[in-house]
Amino acid sequence: MGASKDMFIDLRMREVDYQDLPPDYRDKMDIIKVDEYKPKYPDDDLWVNLDAESKKAYKRKKEREFKLRNNIKK
Repeated sequence: MGASKDMFIDLRMREVDYQDLPPDYRDKMDIIKVDEYKPKYPDDDLWVNLDAESKKAYKRKKEREFKLRNNIKK
């Protein structure tokens, strides 16, 4: 077998639920960011277009990271 890789889980949970976790669990976690409810602006055409572009760019970035991580050429 090859060398094992550390695997990480990104998840989202309410702050109140995080606070309910036992301290020994919370001590093993790294908080990356804290944000509030994300509003949407479906009536604003510019926002809708920017939101769609950002999702596409994020998907392309993740696909590229996957290829780099797995040594996939193309």
